[in-house]
Amino acid sequence: MLTQSVTNDANVGGSDNITLGAGNSVVLGGFGSDNISIGEGNNIVIGDNGQILFDQQQVITSARTTNLGQGNSDAIFIAGGNNTILGGAVLTLSRRGR
Repeated sequence: MLTQSVTNDANVGGSDNITLGAGNSVVLGGFGSDNISIGEGNNIVIGDNGQILFDQQQVITSARTTNLGQGNSDAIFIAGGNNTILGGAVLTLSRRGR
């Protein structure tokens, strides 16, 4: 059973390009300069380091950034839906299609 999704090492990571279609997603970008693009849905995105906790029914109970002084510039593009976006160090946020 999934109890948490967490970045492991705040000092390690590269620049990632993450693209997801429509649906419900949990994304943690990590340390590098990330480009994250998500379709419509119920999404939780953390641009840099973070932790997301789940209860026994797989419902998210907590989402938070960690290591606030570390990370790089992230760009997060969303198509719509019900989203929780936590930027981390530096965030550029864009909503598409509106």
